[in-house]
Amino acid sequence: MRTGPGFLAVAVAAIALVLPACGAAEPGPPPNVFLEYARSGEVKNDRFPTDTSGEDRLANFAAHYTPEQLQTRLLSAFPCAESEECRPNARVKQAWHDFAGQDGELFGRSVVARYEDGSLELVTLYVARKADGATLVIDSKGGTYSGLEDFRDNNDLFGTGDWILAPRDLTAVPGEGEIVTVTGQLPVRWQPWVFGGAGATVVLAGTAVALRRLRDRRADAAVG
Repeated sequence: MRTGPGFLAVAVAAIALVLPACGAAEPGPPPNVFLEYARSGEVKNDRFPTDTSGEDRLANFAAHYTPEQLQTRLLSAFPCAESEECRPNARVKQAWHDFAGQDGELFGRSVVARYEDGSLELVTLYVARKADGATLVIDSKGGTYSGLEDFRDNNDLFGTGDWILAPRDLTAVPGEGEIVTVTGQLPVRWQPWVFGGAGATVVLAGTAVALRRLRDRRADAAVG
């Protein structure tokens, strides 16, 4: 007995519909986002805008900072109470007070974003700090995160094709430590429900084949 081609087509199609959502390939080597920032004169929301680009912009930065100093200026958290650059919206303020209360502090933190299309932007995140020192990252939409990996796993500001230059410890105030270039979103993970869905499809397919074989055998026996 052979399984009908229509049934096989349906079973394969069902599995094919499940598998594309299972995961995505890891991205390639990270771009040098810091160098691209230092060269570009077209960075959206740049805190250090210049009228030049390329080697002239690099030379301008070199006249005032070492690379480490520039990174520190770019990525360190700054107190919102003391900076005109820190303008939290209502959703940020609500998340801040929900976490830290009225006595908590709020800091701004820039990360350098390189989008999939190659454009650059300084994106402001926020760090709320309680009186006991506990901290929380807040984005402009009011989303809250315990750290960099949580942010990459759950934010909807960036996609897997975008890259960000940021402190590894995103909650650190002011933010000394390792600087990393990572994708703005973690690649899609294989989820348990996907395995279950694919497994269920295969089980159903196998069960249907077995039942069809049993039915055909009984029909052959009746004829015989």
